[in-house]
Amino acid sequence: MTAWSVRRRCRAIIRTLDIPVPFDVRVFCARLATTRGRAIELRAMPMPPDSPSGLWVSTGDRDYILYERDTTALHQEHIVMHELGHLLSDHAAATDMLLPHLDPKLVGRVLHRTTYSVDDERMAEMIASMILEQAHRWKPVSEWEAPPESAAIRHRVARTIEPPR
Repeated sequence: MTAWSVRRRCRAIIRTLDIPVPFDVRVFCARLATTRGRAIELRAMPMPPDSPSGLWVSTGDRDYILYERDTTALHQEHIVMHELGHLLSDHAAATDMLLPHLDPKLVGRVLHRTTYSVDDERMAEMIASMILEQAHRWKPVSEWEAPPESAAIRHRVARTIEPPR
């Protein structure tokens, strides 16, 4: 799948969403749950160092988004949105591979970052980024809060990664 086709598919998904303004990830999940007719529960928990920072588990009646407890609020929000990107994209189930001891009827779908294809990962990450950008959760580098003594470094970083105006 080309980057352009991934972007096009992501935009099509995002157009169907009711994104709250101002953005609140819990409000977004509640709206998405209402639309889908399935509860979405967010659970912050410590993730082992060598594991993914998020996990989507889908059971018979609800979806669980597990995410790293010990990180910044913005990073947690992005992890949740990434996992929701997998949910919104309806990526393939990996239950048998990841949780073979559980009854597949109980756990309908488990999506784990390391089991996805590159295209799946790209799509989930793009959905997360596009939603958060549309919700104005990203600030241009020039608006970063930083001590005055770091202004020169901040300006150099901004020139490097932001397009000229």
